[in-house]
Amino acid sequence: MPETWESARAKCEGLGTQLVKIESAEENDFLKSTYLNSPGVTFWIGLNDQMEEGEWVWADGGTLGDYANWHQDPNNLDGNQHCVHIATGPFFIGQYNFQGFDAGWNDLECYITLGYICEAFSP
Repeated sequence: MPETWESARAKCEGLGTQLVKIESAEENDFLKSTYLNSPGVTFWIGLNDQMEEGEWVWADGGTLGDYANWHQDPNNLDGNQHCVHIATGPFFIGQYNFQGFDAGWNDLECYITLGYICEAFSP
């Protein structure tokens, strides 16, 4: 069921999991082959900059680190894109036309409803 980013985070936490945290190309490739195996698929991941623009953190509070797979640099369109999704394109979300995504990341308004990926973690 599609959820906003905050609702997706809460649903994952309610299951004792977290929105997925991608720390390597291997993890990104795993998500691509497992969840993004057809065009026009997108899911929320745990990355956001809601606290401070351009300071990307994961839902668990960890910083972005050395790995990122931005489709293009995050642009914070209209000053309101603070949550990140992973996608394969082409596809449309509202007024947005996404082209050429290949398990790339993109910033998007957090209130948009998308699917999401939870993962288990060790506290």
